[in-house]
Amino acid sequence: MTIFLFLGINSFAQKSQKLTLSLGAGSSLMGTGDFRHRSLENELTYELNRYLTIRFSTLYGNSKHGVGAYQSYFQGNINAFVSPFKNNRRNDFRLGTGVSRMSVTQFTEYYDIPFNPNQPIDRYSIGEHRSGGTSINLIIEDKFEIFQRLSLGLKAFTQPFSRGDINTGILLKMGVSF
Repeated sequence: MTIFLFLGINSFAQKSQKLTLSLGAGSSLMGTGDFRHRSLENELTYELNRYLTIRFSTLYGNSKHGVGAYQSYFQGNINAFVSPFKNNRRNDFRLGTGVSRMSVTQFTEYYDIPFNPNQPIDRYSIGEHRSGGTSINLIIEDKFEIFQRLSLGLKAFTQPFSRGDINTGILLKMGVSF
């Protein structure tokens, strides 16, 4: 399935020469609960012209906070970017904004340690909390072309969500242009 998707994107991109598939890894801080997440992002970027770009992306993050507190999130993003200094292909500095939809799962557990050392340690959950929200994204990124079709970039973002959370992070990205 992935091969067919890749071939389909490649055949479309050969006509346009403006499509980039990027993978990013980094860290983000979720404001509620101060969870530091390891984050992975997949992006599909289409360059409209040397000044405007649109992007569809997904972002996944997970974290362990202290003993027995876990949080993970998955989000989808639609963003638009402007390159204020014009995309000269070698270096592309972008400012962007867009909309995200996030789903967050938080799981907390604790352990009951008995007084008698011969009894087993009991582990049980005290709750699972699921929530979601919509946000407006604010993004600053810079992308450098290493080879003709390979790029390396750095992305900083902040996302204030409607339910009160704010997700702020930085990602190192590698992209392939088609």
